Amino acid sequence: MKKRVSKLKLILERKKLDACLIANFRASILDPTLFYFSNINYLTHAALLIHVHKEPVILTAELDYHRAKEETFISDVRKTENVIEDLSSILREFKVRKLAVNGRFLTYETLQKLKGKVEITDISKEIYNLRAVKDSEELKKLKKAVEITKKAINEVFTIVKPGLSEKEVAAKIGYAMKKLGADDLSFPTITVSGKKTANPHGVPSQKRIKRNELLLIDCGAKYENYCGDITRVIVVDGELSLKQEEVQGIVKEARKEAIKKIKPGVTNFEVDAAARKVIEEYGYKLIHGTGHGIGLEVHEEPIVSYKKYKGTEKTVLKENMTFTIEPGIYLEENFGIRIEDDVVVTKTGAVVL
Repeated sequence: MKKRVSKLKLILERKKLDACLIANFRASILDPTLFYFSNINYLTHAALLIHVHKEPVILTAELDYHRAKEETFISDVRKTENVIEDLSSILREFKVRKLAVNGRFLTYETLQKLKGKVEITDISKEIYNLRAVKDSEELKKLKKAVEITKKAINEVFTIVKPGLSEKEVAAKIGYAMKKLGADDLSFPTITVSGKKTANPHGVPSQKRIKRNELLLIDCGAKYENYCGDITRVIVVDGELSLKQEEVQGIVKEARKEAIKKIKPGVTNFEVDAAARKVIEEYGYKLIHGTGHGIGLEVHEEPIVSYKKYKGTEKTVLKENMTFTIEPGIYLEENFGIRIEDDVVVTKTGAVVL
């Protein structure tokens, strides 16, 4: 983690900024980047200040102080009762004039409190670019998160039967992941059946699953802060129809072509185009991006999509970037099929985790 701090300092130096603030001022808005640079888990009412020429400082409430000191390599850990006031004092102590922040997690209210004291620059793009390329420890945790997720899905598929509700299946998935070693879920599990599979982000309900219905499960285990994300579709106590077989085959082909396209130097747009081309050649439409980055968050950089989709920016793939590949076809009021896997970019291509 010291290397991560050093890389951030180089960014600050290049951009002529004095320090970077990573903060968790509200329990409901926790920035995983604080863990990324400090190794401290679930720290609320806290701030991490990384100065370009000084040792980092952590401010934390007394209830987390001893745990924070145990978990971090940072030597300067200070207690605080009012993090904004004490942070302002440190900014004066360190003579900070130009302050970098991760703007994706700081609220307007907080920024207003800091405004006037320092000149604020958002470097969230640079921070997420750092996080996009994983080190060996991160890759181990991601592999474990994906392994747990896949095992849990396979375990639940063996016991799913007609009559269970979508919510019951979601609960079984959550239990299986925790039993297998997950610390938490990456996101609320999606378990939808029948016509509801045509909604990419359907919400589990008390709907009872019927015989011969499709069941789509999209879930992820979180292991030591890192997120897996896998989607699978099966028929419950039945067989795919001819139309479902056709669509599944197209989705598998799109997935294969996208993965085949991945290697360092290729762009996110090119990977997305490989999957999109397959689906469109068969007369269907891919209504979402082909994939998204995974790591400390279940959606982060790189975004594997096309330029106009949600303002996606061009990204050149690098070794050890990790992201999902998840093409899908959705036939309104009928059914949908999506297959999602997590991949890591290697020197020569990609490996499915």
